[in-house]
Amino acid sequence: MKQVFILLVVVIGVFGLNALLSAELSEAEELIEAGDLDAALVEVDTILSRNPSDLEARFLKGMILTGQARGDEAIEIFTSLTHDYPALPEPYNNLGVLFAQQGDFDNARAALHAAILIKPGYTIAHENLGDLYAKMAIHYYGRALEEDRLNESVRLKQSKLDNLFSVLESGKKKTTKNESLTVTPAAESEADVTKESESTRDPEHPDPQLDAAGKKAILATVGGWTAAWSAQHVDAFLAYYSSDFKPSDGLTWEEWVARRRSRFHKPGFIKISVDQFKVEATSDATARVEFIQTYKSDNYLDQVLKILDMRRENGDWKIYREHSSVANWQVFREHSDY
Repeated sequence: MKQVFILLVVVIGVFGLNALLSAELSEAEELIEAGDLDAALVEVDTILSRNPSDLEARFLKGMILTGQARGDEAIEIFTSLTHDYPALPEPYNNLGVLFAQQGDFDNARAALHAAILIKPGYTIAHENLGDLYAKMAIHYYGRALEEDRLNESVRLKQSKLDNLFSVLESGKKKTTKNESLTVTPAAESEADVTKESESTRDPEHPDPQLDAAGKKAILATVGGWTAAWSAQHVDAFLAYYSSDFKPSDGLTWEEWVARRRSRFHKPGFIKISVDQFKVEATSDATARVEFIQTYKSDNYLDQVLKILDMRRENGDWKIYREHSSVANWQVFREHSDY
């Protein structure tokens, strides 16, 4: 189990959440590196006794509990972090790892998909998801052999996957020895999306402002967009998008439109509700609006943090970029088609 804990440390280190670790947690990090998890937990608990909501300390405690083979307690911590910080992909990734260790493939799969939905370029979550599917294959090949022990085709497939994991685990042991919690490349999360948006601002106007009329126009646009969606009027819905809108999932505009048209007509009804708006200018002609979006239909329900980057075009506000983060991974689990 200690090897699993080391892997989690590497996962988080690579994706930069440790860059957030305060100096106050450095002693706990040193204790972890020395293998003294009990003492590290005492240090973290001391911090949490003064500030129970501390993100970094909570996250580190989840990692320590994982290393102590206290998986259920670690799951509880990482789950609470997904509720409090729905735009962070790392807690979802670690939940996926922990659920996979427990053989809970459905929850592992849902958590990893949630991490990837938040951060499509999250390489380690993609790798973990691939590992999960391979482990699921081994599991079900084993079930098949229980029913038919003479099935050599299944036995060969299971053997090849077992050998693959043996090689991978051997390689991981070698590569994790020199890893530490001080690896801090910049994480790409909601903060990075904000930085990307800020990079498009006019340098001559570093602090653009929206007046009341501008905010009202943007909110009216969002209202019309959600109304068209709820009414399943796909052409009216698409009219709210800029001609150079680039889908975040790598699809072309034509592929994205075709998918939207298909999804609009499948449900018997769609109801979109939005709440907790935040609107800010990103340049003299662009703005960002964030809100909690709840989607309901006759066969699906989810809730996401939605971010729309909008641009003024011919007097109207148009969506040129769209980003969603899972606000509740358990809802995603219940209604996922994966």
